[in-house]
Amino acid sequence: FDALLEQKPHFTLKAQNGKSLNLPLKRTFGEVAQGQPLIYLGSKRSPDLSKRFLEVAINCGDAAQALELGHPEQPARLTLERDHPVSPKALSLLG
Repeated sequence: FDALLEQKPHFTLKAQNGKSLNLPLKRTFGEVAQGQPLIYLGSKRSPDLSKRFLEVAINCGDAAQALELGHPEQPARLTLERDHPVSPKALSLLG
């Protein structure tokens, strides 16, 4: 995961309704200013990275609201795209 973070990757998350967020990959919320979005490796307590999830958030905010996803029980179609290439070796570290 550290090798991937060193590349400072950014992603774009697009919702079916046309809304999108530009997301830097970070280790913690404290690495972005309040109100800024990020993508991070979820905190499930497992040393095996392949059993953890990438999660989308806004520091001190609500990513679902920013994307106007509507009711939490309604499924939403989201697409995550890399904004620049990430080495295959770094991606393989995520499982």
